[in-house]
Amino acid sequence: MKYVTSIERLAKREGHQEGHQEGHQEGHKKGLKQGRLKGRKEGRQEQTIRLLMKALQLRFGRVPDELPAQLASLPVEQLESLMEAALTVETWAGFVEQWEAIAELST
Repeated sequence: MKYVTSIERLAKREGHQEGHQEGHQEGHKKGLKQGRLKGRKEGRQEQTIRLLMKALQLRFGRVPDELPAQLASLPVEQLESLMEAALTVETWAGFVEQWEAIAELST
């Protein structure tokens, strides 16, 4: 069995502590980055829903109360497609048809 001096033990302990601290800092940075990305994505989705709701209300008047909750489950790409539909279709029924077509394409 190899003899380990107290200096070697101290160096090993300090190396372990430094490695632990660096690992903790890296994990923290990675967590912050992931949190920011998720927050941006959620913010973009919320903003797209608000704009879509406003466009639908201006075009067609009152919209169903449950619509925002239904839209919240959709990815931003589908919401953007629905925004295009809201701006181009002539009737609420036309919008619903477009929504069904978009939903069908994504499955």
